[in-house]
Amino acid sequence: MARGLAQGPARTAPPARGGTEMRAALLAGWLLAAAALPAAAQQLTLQAADGREVVVTAAELAAMPHQQLRAPGRDPAFYEGVPLGLLLARLGVPQGEALRGRALALAVVVRAADGYAAVLALAEADAVTRDAPVILADRRADGPLAAEEAPFRLIVGGDRRPARSARQVVRIELRDLR
Repeated sequence: MARGLAQGPARTAPPARGGTEMRAALLAGWLLAAAALPAAAQQLTLQAADGREVVVTAAELAAMPHQQLRAPGRDPAFYEGVPLGLLLARLGVPQGEALRGRALALAVVVRAADGYAAVLALAEADAVTRDAPVILADRRADGPLAAEEAPFRLIVGGDRRPARSARQVVRIELRDLR
């Protein structure tokens, strides 16, 4: 006879008390933590070449003038966002006819939450210098950004591939290449 059968019926664990309450408490804690994350993630840090930083909240960005732009590549979605030059103006960078000389050696580094980075020359963000716009999108034309794109997405008009159209943008830095 098998040993397990000789010992009698198998014991079962007593029913867990408070299992539903425990799951509810864990879920509530997780939801509170998740709700706090977007608040912190819904901002953009701009850094000037001299190290000075300006933080722009999602609400401030939403209140700025927007334009619509089609994303390059296989995803033909339309996005709405703030022209990158308008954001960089908050750092006091020259624009339009004033963009010349030493300012042409400034690079714009766009950083994403996952470590991805894309680089543009400052002149590429200038509406007077370049025909194709560059925007920092905070929404799609048909609704909010997808979770894998949020909080912001860079859309570089005129590019044939979306390689510089970074997703999950959290920081934009100016670097002096001189």
